[in-house]
Amino acid sequence: MIIQMNGSGMHANSVDPFPGAVNKLSDPAFRSRLPFPFVRGAVPDRFNVDRDGTWPYVGREKFKEFLQGVKDVRKSPVYSVYWLYGTQGYGKSHLLAALVCYLAAQDEERIIYLPTCRSFLSGPVQYFQAAMLFAWADDLAMQEKIMTLNTREKIDDFFEYQSNVIFVVDQLNAFKSDNSIDATKRANLREWLDHFTLDYKAIFSSSANVTDDLARFTKQSVINVRRVYGGLTRVSRSKFNSQ
Repeated sequence: MIIQMNGSGMHANSVDPFPGAVNKLSDPAFRSRLPFPFVRGAVPDRFNVDRDGTWPYVGREKFKEFLQGVKDVRKSPVYSVYWLYGTQGYGKSHLLAALVCYLAAQDEERIIYLPTCRSFLSGPVQYFQAAMLFAWADDLAMQEKIMTLNTREKIDDFFEYQSNVIFVVDQLNAFKSDNSIDATKRANLREWLDHFTLDYKAIFSSSANVTDDLARFTKQSVINVRRVYGGLTRVSRSKFNSQ
């Protein structure tokens, strides 16, 4: 889908393999339906996924800037985490999902995408497995191996031998706000998720009301924070509301 969006007239370059797609994903007048990058389980309602597995995307002007920040962190010898932080309704989840589609189209790295931490908290191993199945969707032998990783310890061992992996995690605020899960369990799962950033790059997202996370992250030199406030532009909102 990203390759088709790029068009034959826009050729890859050393900076961006799909410049035409980036321009469209950043254009508030652009609208399309993208395949949701997750292989099983309930899709968050905010994506309004259709029966064909696609969801409506309207271009965000911040996409190009967001993508450049991600590229900077990927190349950085210092930063390991890029954190998208901002108000509810801005479209952070749609930005992340579009980014996952864009990165997956490059076929350079394995993208471990967790669309909602609330579902991760409810069934962490199964949810993580689903994300891994998407990341290795082109490798049947690896998928069969992933299906046997039914404990956290087995998943940890698996990643000891992997490279070129990026973690994309949405709605970190669930670790603080989901009181249906025991606080100790939430803390343990958050620690488990965080430890992957010791060896891999990660992109996190959370709402602006999670101020303690912001305070903790800004004290760490490995975190690059991108603050986004407000919402859709007038053109984007008009397009989004018409769908």
